[in-house]
Amino acid sequence: MIDASGPGGGAYPLSPSQQRLWFLQRYDADDPVYHVVAVHRLVGVLDAAVLTRAVAELVRRHEPLRTRFREVDGVPVQEVCEPVPVTLDRWDLRDRDDPERDARALIGEWGDRPFDLGTAPLLRVGLLRTGDHEHLLCVATHHLVSDGWSMSIFFTELSQLYAAFRAGAASPLPPLPARFGDHVRRQVGADGSELAAASAYWRAQLADAPVLDLPTDRPRTARRPGRGAVWTARVPAELTAGVRRLARAHRCTPFMVWLAAYQLLLCRYAGQEEVCVGTPVAGRDRPEYEGLIGYFAGTLVLRGDLTGDPSFAQLLDRTRRTALDAYAHANLPFERLMAELKVPRDPTRHPLFQTWFNLHTETLDRPALDWGPELRARYVDWTPPHLSYDLMVDFWPGEDSRRLVITYDRDLFDPETVADLGERFVRLVGAAIADPEAPISRLPLLGPGERGSILDARDRAPGGDPGTVVDLFLARARQTPTAVALQHGDRIYDYARLDAETRALAAALRGRGVGPETVVGIGLPRSVEMVVAVLGTLRAGAAYLPLDPGYPDARLDLMLRDSGTALVLTDGAGADRLARFSVPILRVDQHPPADGVDGPPTPAPTGGGIRGEADGRDDAAPGPGPDDLAYVIYTSGSTGEPKGVAVAHGGLADRVRWMVEAYGLGPTDRVLQFAALSFDTHAEELFPILAAGGTVVLPEAPAELLPEWLPTPAGRSLTVLDLPTAYWHRLVHDLRTEDWPPRLRLMIIGGDQAEPTAVRAWRERFGDRVQLLNTYGPTEATVVATMARLGESDTVARPPIGRPAAGTAAYVLDPAGRPTPVGVPGELHLAGTGLARGYLGRPELTEARFSADPYGPPGARMYRTGDRVRLRRDGQLEFLGRVDRQVKIRGYRVEPGEVEAALAAHPEVAQAAVVVRGDGAEPTLVGYVVPVPGAALTGTALRQHLGRTLPPYLVPTSIVPLDRLPLTERGKPDLRALPTPDGIAPPREYVAPRGAAEELVAAIWAEVLGRDRVGAFDDFFDLGGHSLLATRVTARLRAEAEVELPLRVLFDTPTVAGVAAVVERLLIEEISRLSDAEVRKLLSQERA
Repeated sequence: MIDASGPGGGAYPLSPSQQRLWFLQRYDADDPVYHVVAVHRLVGVLDAAVLTRAVAELVRRHEPLRTRFREVDGVPVQEVCEPVPVTLDRWDLRDRDDPERDARALIGEWGDRPFDLGTAPLLRVGLLRTGDHEHLLCVATHHLVSDGWSMSIFFTELSQLYAAFRAGAASPLPPLPARFGDHVRRQVGADGSELAAASAYWRAQLADAPVLDLPTDRPRTARRPGRGAVWTARVPAELTAGVRRLARAHRCTPFMVWLAAYQLLLCRYAGQEEVCVGTPVAGRDRPEYEGLIGYFAGTLVLRGDLTGDPSFAQLLDRTRRTALDAYAHANLPFERLMAELKVPRDPTRHPLFQTWFNLHTETLDRPALDWGPELRARYVDWTPPHLSYDLMVDFWPGEDSRRLVITYDRDLFDPETVADLGERFVRLVGAAIADPEAPISRLPLLGPGERGSILDARDRAPGGDPGTVVDLFLARARQTPTAVALQHGDRIYDYARLDAETRALAAALRGRGVGPETVVGIGLPRSVEMVVAVLGTLRAGAAYLPLDPGYPDARLDLMLRDSGTALVLTDGAGADRLARFSVPILRVDQHPPADGVDGPPTPAPTGGGIRGEADGRDDAAPGPGPDDLAYVIYTSGSTGEPKGVAVAHGGLADRVRWMVEAYGLGPTDRVLQFAALSFDTHAEELFPILAAGGTVVLPEAPAELLPEWLPTPAGRSLTVLDLPTAYWHRLVHDLRTEDWPPRLRLMIIGGDQAEPTAVRAWRERFGDRVQLLNTYGPTEATVVATMARLGESDTVARPPIGRPAAGTAAYVLDPAGRPTPVGVPGELHLAGTGLARGYLGRPELTEARFSADPYGPPGARMYRTGDRVRLRRDGQLEFLGRVDRQVKIRGYRVEPGEVEAALAAHPEVAQAAVVVRGDGAEPTLVGYVVPVPGAALTGTALRQHLGRTLPPYLVPTSIVPLDRLPLTERGKPDLRALPTPDGIAPPREYVAPRGAAEELVAAIWAEVLGRDRVGAFDDFFDLGGHSLLATRVTARLRAEAEVELPLRVLFDTPTVAGVAAVVERLLIEEISRLSDAEVRKLLSQERA
């Protein structure tokens, strides 16, 4: 036992709070974040000797100031030492050019100097002379022996002692009624029943505690916060007076008013309805502790509940109840609470709360400092830029100060961002005082004259009659009929031939009754015929519906029925499959080629639209108009069924004309047609380049083998690439510079958040020679709605999605539908000519997502994207995530609800949940199912069930059976508590890799797939691999074995054994090509 008895002190345990600080100090002894520093300015005649004597008396009087810390049998203890002299550190700065500036630098360095916890006192006192009768008195302690309340006591008693000693009197201070050790013993020996009640309260209060997701200016890194900076402002006196009035009216304290406003501000920034804020509690729960110096302070976590859009008065009532309940259960040390809650450790964030709020009232009831008749003192605003959280907000409400200080992590936030946040905090408090009965959603953040996050580029829309993409193509065909329009291997179509082929197909379609508002399905692989089918359908005035051959029959059947498809264009392979559906089929491979393909192109239309030709191949009916339907693309639906997005000709033509200009497309450009027809990016790859007179290049290889196709002559001829961001991320890191087309001048990416590391790698290779464009656009806004030109600044911060396309407006709106201030997140709404008509046959859903545009001209509409963004100071939009559960998997929109509905449709599934696992470029879907009693479900069977109704990208990589879905203490599904799947391969007997080649391949697969082990006969794709990861495997094999493994090998023989056999064969072939001299050289290097 440690003896804590006796009036002279002794050794005793650490309190729980001290134990945590002890650990943190041992973890990083040089970290000054737990140093407590205060500065006062002394004006007048100062006697340094008397000051030294007064400090020595304080050290004698308060045991923590002469306490050291050591270990006994591995357990930290604190030991009170005999009083020791305290020497003042002194500097004379009177001869400096700028004494104040130099004094601040000196204080910062001096205050950060590490303490030796094993040597008492843990106290430093400094005196800087800045004038003949002016000094700065600095006091620094370690938090283990003091807190903010203690520093107030220190200066109050120090001034009283100095005045008495200067006057020749004895100490005027009464004996202390208690010792700090008494407080520690009470905490260590606290009654178990009291702590149990407090523990139960906090477990319920902090169940499923929300993580504050504040948008940052730079990505988080796996490190503790520490690089702090400070923003300070004076708060108007009328504001603090208004806070006091509002507090009295609602029977609460000013702290509760400030806290409620701060939590509201955080929720507006983070787009949340709940937020946890840390705040200190004095911890001096007995009167005899109020005059003691020591580390009494504790930490409370106050959870703000803003659900239901309450008035500020109602929010204040909630905050009052929360705070009073927290105070009533404050006897549970924060450290024990952390242990009991078993909070998952996130190295990028503080557990339980990420921001701190402190209203400093410790000096309000203390008398003014009286240093005697010769000396006056004033507190100096000195806040060292050290922090333990993302944001720390401190407010001093005294009449002489009224200082609002925000300490922030400068690795995460720009100074301008924090300044805006601070100013909006003050504005929000003022608005709450002015109208406390207003719903919190109506309290403004915008200041007078601020327009908010509105970007309107409708005035930059291309002038003149937009026509249609057919008109744009035909105009180019008349200008350059012999220019190459399409190339697919050896098949080359010039514009005249493409004109003739599409004209003939349009006539054939019209002959079958196809016309405006008719939907024609296109079930063709990437080919010349596919392009002809698209343009021919549009020339007939109809709209096309992409039918992906990889979709299951049930999905295709739903799309055909839902869209009312009148006819399907396909080839022989597609006809065999599509014949089972009740839709007429026209085989394009049996459609006779157009006669006279070397003849003149279609003449310019007269009277608008496309007119028929004398040979009868074009009907006399007019072509499509701007309001006619151009195409229908189905996207994932949260209700369990996909929804068809209906895009009109006018919006498509406007977007295409903008792309031609924005991308600088011309007749010499050659653009890769990479996207599947079911992905609306295909329109960006086809129509703009045909309008510009360039060439569409269709690769002979499937999309997953693009890295192998790029070095071919056709691949090397490309000048423009348009790739999904997730795919581009992998290629940037895995392809060599020489593998990219040498004439490449433009790289367009879109579909996912671009990563700064990938932008950095790209720019290291290409600099400004190849322009990099980051595009954003939901299908409902016609391919691309915003665009950013990425540069050097985007290699360190989150790349933006840019500014609106010409003819488009972008609004960042809060839940009340009002523009957010610059920097404040909201939901992105789009308006302008590029909006889709809505969802085919879904008027209720269309009305919910497309509404009247209150910021546009009469009759304008806007589309609610569901994407959370903010407008940056540079006028560009930054994507922050979704406001719902929708995610992106390799560029595809995925609604987990649709997958959950499909799982729940299985007769042996009682409950289902779907989440995304992984991050960065490799997210995957994981399903969780609770079987009905007696069912014996397997992941393989469920995946097969899903495969009959869902496209491949919607089928989870892994399906995990559970006895029950975990619930939060509030009864909601706890998605965060779902277990990580141990494995995602179907059960099989594990066979260890055999030989060096299999061991190498297995090790690379394990690294890329994040697996503990990989067997010789494990299947790459069953283990969760896909085309993006396949490129990583080939790149790693190239680096490790110096062998060029064709990507196709992974698809043809996707086991470790199969790939290893090819690797061995390639190595043998390479060795066989070596001369005898080269072999001897290699062998000598091996022996060396």
